[in-house]
Amino acid sequence: DLRLRFSRMLTRPFTGDLIPRERAAVALDPRRDRMFVATSGGNVYSLDGNGRTRFHYVADSELDATPVLDAANDVLFIAAMDGTLHAVNATTGEQKYKVDVGHPLAEEPVLFGDTLFVIGDDDVVAAVATEDGGVLWTYRRPPAEEISVSGHAGIAIIGDRLIVGFDDGMLAALRANDGA
Repeated sequence: DLRLRFSRMLTRPFTGDLIPRERAAVALDPRRDRMFVATSGGNVYSLDGNGRTRFHYVADSELDATPVLDAANDVLFIAAMDGTLHAVNATTGEQKYKVDVGHPLAEEPVLFGDTLFVIGDDDVVAAVATEDGGVLWTYRRPPAEEISVSGHAGIAIIGDRLIVGFDDGMLAALRANDGA
C-alpha cells in the first residue's frame, strides 16, 4: 500500500521554453527521519519525513550530484559543479569546510572509510580526506579526442580498488590508497 506522504516544491517554477532537469537524487537517513535534497539552483534542503525543513544550505553553485551522508560522523558532503566540495554538519547545516577540488563535480561522490572519492566532468578522480578536505591524490585520464560518451559511470569500490569509467569508454582500476 503506497501513499503520497507529502509534496514539496523546492525550486521556483520555471516559465521559459526550456525546463532544467534536476539530476540529483535524495540522500536518505531513515534512522534519524531525515533526507537531503540538492537542487540545480545550488540549494540543499534537509527535510524530515513529513517534508518540513530542518535546514537550508546554499552552495553558490549548480548541484547535479546527490549529497553523500556520513551518518557515523553526522557530516553531509556536497559536490558542486564549480569544483568545490562542501562538508556540512548534517544536523545543523553549519559548514565544516569548503574545498576547491578544481574540477566540475557532477557525479555522486563515494565514501570509503575516512576518504571521499570524487570524479570530475573532465575525467579527474580525486581522493579527499573527510576530516579536513585535503586532496590526498588525483588521477587524470587524458581527454577524449573524438566523440565521447556524455557523463560518467561513477566510481565503484571493490576491495581496495576503485573501478572508474571514463568518457572515452575506458575503464580503470585505481588503488584507493594512492591512485596508482
